[in-house]
Order: sequence, then C-alpha cells, then structure tokens
Amino acid sequence: MGQDKKQLESLLSFVESIYDNPANKEFINGIRRLVKNDPDNGLNDPRIEEIYEMCIRRILREQAESAYEGFPLIEIKEDLISDYIKMERAHRENDIDEFGIRLYRQIESISRYLSKDEAISRVVSQMTDVPYLVESRNGKPSVGHRQKEYRSGDAVKPIFDIVLIGKSKTEKKNLPLREQYAIDMLRLIIYYVCFGGMLQSGVLYDTWKTQTGICSDIYSVRNRVHGGNDCTEHDRMVYERMSNSKSQSFHRMLSFLFFFIDGIKKGFPISKELIAFAESV
Repeated sequence: MGQDKKQLESLLSFVESIYDNPANKEFINGIRRLVKNDPDNGLNDPRIEEIYEMCIRRILREQAESAYEGFPLIEIKEDLISDYIKMERAHRENDIDEFGIRLYRQIESISRYLSKDEAISRVVSQMTDVPYLVESRNGKPSVGHRQKEYRSGDAVKPIFDIVLIGKSKTEKKNLPLREQYAIDMLRLIIYYVCFGGMLQSGVLYDTWKTQTGICSDIYSVRNRVHGGNDCTEHDRMVYERMSNSKSQSFHRMLSFLFFFIDGIKKGFPISKELIAFAESV
C-alpha cells in the first residue's frame, strides 16, 4: 500500500508538471477526456491506470530520446529508440529475457550498420596484423605509434588475436567486416570506433576488458533466450548467473549500452589519423 501511495504521489507530481507547460496541450486534453465525466471514482478507477500508463509511455520516450540525443546514425535512430523503450518497459517488469533481447537488438543494429561503412571496413582489413597497443605522444595515445614489445621483451599481439575470439582467429581475420560473426563484429566496432583503433596498458585496456566482457554476457543472454536448451553450456551458465542477480545484471548491461552509444557518438566517423595510418601499413 505504501508503494502504491508513493507511485500515485509521483504520478500526481508528474501530471502537475505537465499541466504547467502549455506545450503539452494535446496530452492535457487526453487526461481531461479520461476523468472529466466522473471525478468521484476513486483510486481504483481504471482510468487512473490509463493516465499512469500514458505518463510511463511519455517518460520512456523521453529517456530513449535522451540516450540517443546527438546519435550520428540517423537512418536507424528511430528503430533504436523503439527498442530502447521496449527494453526499459521490460526492465520495469523485471523481465531479463526481453530486456536482454531488446538491448542486444540495439547494439547489433548499430554494429551491422557500421559494418557497411567503407572507411571502417577498409581500416579493419588493413590493420588486422598491426600490434593492438599504442604508445603515447605528448601525453596522449597515438594511433600511429604502435607498441611492438611488452616490457618482458615479447612481441605485442596483433589486433586480430586480441579482438577476435574462438579457435579460428587466423581464418576469420581475412573475412570482410560485414561477414564476421556477430560477436566478432561487435568487438571490432568497439575497438576501431569506440576506442579509435588503439589501446594502452592500464586504464584503457582495463576498460576494454570490462566492456567486452559485459558485451559477451549480453550475447550469452541473447543465445540462451533464442536457443533455449540448445545453447552452449557457457551461455547457459552465464544466463543463470545473471538471472540470479537481476538488479546487478540490469545495471551492468545498461552500463555497456551507454558506453557503446557514447563511443559511437565520439568515434564515428572514424578519425582521419586512423584512416591515414591504416593506408600506410
């Protein structure tokens, strides 16, 4: 009962803020049509629930538009907003399956769209054997100055060996970006767009490990929901772990989505420096 009262108080505050804004005339008229005929129905009136749902839809739309404000992929932006709204509704309903699928649809749509970008595809194919780490110049990571050796003296691994996963990396590295497996395509987009084609030991590498780890968990949720009992044992175990701690899992998955969206905003189109270096390899 206390929670219901809190929700209703929040609803009242929200509706009052809408009434104070003349720009919301259509929304205000919709509320008036719902309640004007019988103001004494009380809190159990289904029309109150309708008002609440109208408010929720508006809030979710505003959240989605805020998340994708300034997003450069205009052609798919409305589809991304639609999936974001469905994702957040699943969040409110504590439905981790639908939440994971809707979140995955967003990052998959973005990566598949970017896989068709000629500049990114060309850079990926040109830099596959380049060391994945870079050195600093003037206190900043420099895409053109690759770190060739670790402190131990061992050679720094090439990009394909760090970014691609599985046992067939050598074969997969020669595939065009648009033909890569979904998880490899995502990791390539994260490396070349979100990280600008360069990592350094320390904070940057730690961030890479954290974010790609969450991305892999999201992919496992997607595989478990779509594949059911036919998914791998690894995917099943990841799904169970995340289902058993939903609150933390929602937070982790959302943190990756915001990281990914922000990385695309900052990293696309890819830099001229990255393109020039790739052509010089």
